[in-house]
Amino acid sequence: MNHINANQEPDGRKIHTNILEREVNSFSDIFRSCTGISNMEDVVQSLEDVIVKITDLKRETTRLDIKKAEKEAEYQSFQRETRRSVEDERKTREADVERLEEEIEELCESRDKLESKIKKHDGDISDLNALIQS
Repeated sequence: MNHINANQEPDGRKIHTNILEREVNSFSDIFRSCTGISNMEDVVQSLEDVIVKITDLKRETTRLDIKKAEKEAEYQSFQRETRRSVEDERKTREADVERLEEEIEELCESRDKLESKIKKHDGDISDLNALIQS
């Protein structure tokens, strides 16, 4: 039982616990049949203690499996939320870029109209100056 490490991954613990349980079960009936034989009570009690420890190991392994599954679910949720946030940010930025491009285009059109009006007014002023001087 000492080879089952408390820090071991739940899958490894499960494998080792199942092996240990099979080994104990394979000879437990023999030891239990020795209950009435003198000096065998300690062996039978030790067997019962081992069976209790195996049950405890299985319970702890189940708890660790649940904890591992919870952490995995939490990680998956984090990944989904992160992807969603990144995608939302990307869409927002694309919309902002598109809006800014439209605003720039409108400003360029306004500038072109103003330049055209200025040229027309410059022409009108030149015509007036020519009339005044003649």
